[in-house]
Amino acid sequence: QFDGRCIKRLAFTYGNRLKDFKGIMEHIHAVPVDHGDIAYQVEIFPGYQIQMILWEGDDEFPPSSQILFSDNFPVSFAAEDMAVMGDVIIGSLKTFLKCLS
Repeated sequence: QFDGRCIKRLAFTYGNRLKDFKGIMEHIHAVPVDHGDIAYQVEIFPGYQIQMILWEGDDEFPPSSQILFSDNFPVSFAAEDMAVMGDVIIGSLKTFLKCLS
């Protein structure tokens, strides 16, 4: 469920729109990290970080993504909570993009 709700949704929404993704992440003051073609780290709650990583699609390969949670997430959140959180964050990115337009 996490794959469809979060990983694929992130990849196919922003995997061919890295400039939009970068603009959104800079708007929310996310911290760039050195992964994939573009990646940012966002602090969701104090001490809880999420990294969103994108690889751009091309003629041979579709876009792909990964979402990594800091290792302390399972202490406070169930797996379903993490899927909901990823889903809400990706939905929020669309709202932030409207602010930039």
